[in-house]
This record gives sequence, C-alpha cells and structure tokens, in this order.
Amino acid sequence: MIRQFTLALLIYSEIYHTIRAIAKFYREQGTGNREQGTGNREQGTGNREQGTEIIKD
Repeated sequence: MIRQFTLALLIYSEIYHTIRAIAKFYREQGTGNREQGTGNREQGTGNREQGTEIIKD
C-alpha cells in the first residue's frame, strides 16, 4: 500500500515538473509579443488620462 502510494506520488511529481518546465519554456518564447501588447494598452490608458485632464482644466 505504501509502496503504491509512493510510486504514484513520484509519477505525479515528475509529470507536474515536466508540465511546469514546458510552460516556462513557452512563456519565455512568447514574452516579446505580450510586452508589445502591454505597450499598446499603456498608450491607450495614456490617451484616456490626457482626455480627463483636458476636461478638468
């Protein structure tokens, strides 16, 4: 019983770490595209803030 549980836990752990490593690899590969998208959203936020400042003046 304990051996089966230990073996199952070991297999689960190996699968978990493998999936995490693959996910980390793909996150690092796609970082440039996400940063550009974030930049576009920040520009949009800047435009809204400028519009708000003009209304307040």
